[in-house]
Amino acid sequence: MLFEVTKKNNATTAYRQLPAQISASWQFCDRHQVNPLLIKPSQKLSPTQLAQKRQDYQPLLQLIHSFRNQLVLESKIEDILFVVTDSQGNIIDRRGPQAAQTLADQINFQEGNNWSELAVGTNAIGLALTSKQLTSVILEQHFAAGSKQWSCVAAPIFDSQQRLLAIIDLSAYHCAHIQDLQWYLLTLATKINEQLLRDYTDLLEYAVQKPSDTVICDCRYQVVKIDTPNPWQLTQGANLQPLLQKQIFTNPQKIFCHKRLIGYQYSWPTNLKLVKSANHQVAMTVSYNSAYRALIAQVQQAAHSDLPIHIFGESGSGKEIIAQLIYRTSHLQRQPLIVLNCGALSNDLLISELFGYAPGAFTGASAKGYVGKLKQADGGTLFLDEVESMSLSMQRSLLRVLEDHWVTPLGGQPQKTHFRLITASNQDLKQLVQQKQFRADLFYRIYLLPFHLPPLRERFEDLPLLIENFCEQRSWQLTWQKKIIPIAQKYSWPGNIREFNNFLQRLWVYYSHQEPSPAVIKDLIEVGALNSKTDPLATSPIIASPKTKKPASEAQQLQAALQKNNFNKTQVAEELQISRTTLYRKLKKWGLDA
Repeated sequence: MLFEVTKKNNATTAYRQLPAQISASWQFCDRHQVNPLLIKPSQKLSPTQLAQKRQDYQPLLQLIHSFRNQLVLESKIEDILFVVTDSQGNIIDRRGPQAAQTLADQINFQEGNNWSELAVGTNAIGLALTSKQLTSVILEQHFAAGSKQWSCVAAPIFDSQQRLLAIIDLSAYHCAHIQDLQWYLLTLATKINEQLLRDYTDLLEYAVQKPSDTVICDCRYQVVKIDTPNPWQLTQGANLQPLLQKQIFTNPQKIFCHKRLIGYQYSWPTNLKLVKSANHQVAMTVSYNSAYRALIAQVQQAAHSDLPIHIFGESGSGKEIIAQLIYRTSHLQRQPLIVLNCGALSNDLLISELFGYAPGAFTGASAKGYVGKLKQADGGTLFLDEVESMSLSMQRSLLRVLEDHWVTPLGGQPQKTHFRLITASNQDLKQLVQQKQFRADLFYRIYLLPFHLPPLRERFEDLPLLIENFCEQRSWQLTWQKKIIPIAQKYSWPGNIREFNNFLQRLWVYYSHQEPSPAVIKDLIEVGALNSKTDPLATSPIIASPKTKKPASEAQQLQAALQKNNFNKTQVAEELQISRTTLYRKLKKWGLDA
């Protein structure tokens, strides 16, 4: 009842007597049911959250107090508290005489507590948060009872992009003349804001000199420089902290200017740098997905051993690529890599391929005989794909070789062999063992270091990398990559990387010189899907569109540029970004030099 009476008194007698800004704030507090009898606020950061906030704001706090020490406060007002909050009004730093701090503790005006309008009603910090201007609130102008014996003046601090960064505040107990301190706080805030802008300029100058595979950010982890496009679609001004929390970027290099920290430089992790290699399979192991990167790191560790490795993943998920990575990372990389897809051969052919045969071993056998894959791999690596398709009898024969390292060709003599074994399957071998379709003893022989590859639908952040790798192999200068990704992310890609590459192949064949519409991109995806509703045999704009509009020839481009620039060859050369010598040579080549 008392709460309602107090609210009613506030509304009927106080609003008209208050300054406009204060009155508006009181009405805001009424609408949001802020308690006018509040003594101590309840919104508070945990000790861990406060410690993290103070760590994040440490460079700014050092800057603030550096200027505060330089700018002498001459005032007859005693026991003044100096307070700094974050951009949400959480107090992260409070300094001043002990007597004033003790009084402030009585209303929880201390580090960790929130001092926004919603938390404690009308106050200078809360008004500065919403108005983003210098504000003051004197004694009874405060909305909540606990603050009415205090007077405060607050000013906002902005980052280089004019986003609210912090609030600085001066507060005094039983002081009616706090407005006398406005000039001091305004001067202090101005100096801090100007320095933050200079820091940003210094960071920009620093960033220009750094290589492309680096990320530069300020002390609040706002990006100053990053390559675009990038898989996170980060641009200048974005916050880097979400990626730091995922440990995508680690080990920052601190950037100092005049012995003061102004930012950080991060290098792209080694396994994130695109491999400029003729072998695109190595580049295909690059990933922005943290789980996949962790898997690749484990694969590389396992590759240094001689133990059998098993790769399990859906069709098209890149099992062959991982096998290649293991081979290239291992100490056996200079020895042969023998590859055999067990699912592509009948049982009889598989026996011949694996074990080989002696000359004349059977009717139709080569007179020279054949060295089987088990012997070809001697001293090197044998990769058996779709190992689950082996018959149980073949599994027993393979097990014997793995146990005693002897292989006997058909019609021949036993031969010693020793190799590193990599197997792969698109079915779960554990389930196959339970279903009696795969031998348990062979399972235990080949399942020492198993790896489960995630499907493409679980690593959509890698789509830009897959596109870039595809384009690099074909020297395709694709400029509308961002158009593909949101459409591709709506599809589940059951055929995984193989299906996605098939889609890119269609895109390249039909649209290597022009930009398709979103609808066409969608059709190009669906036409290769098993559940496709698109009829590839129908007369379709997917194929017809590119044929109706061929890219302009060099002669046509030159002629158009000449007409556009009234045959001013200097302007034509500038538009085409070529030298005048090159321009004259091209004009002569196409008979346009008259």
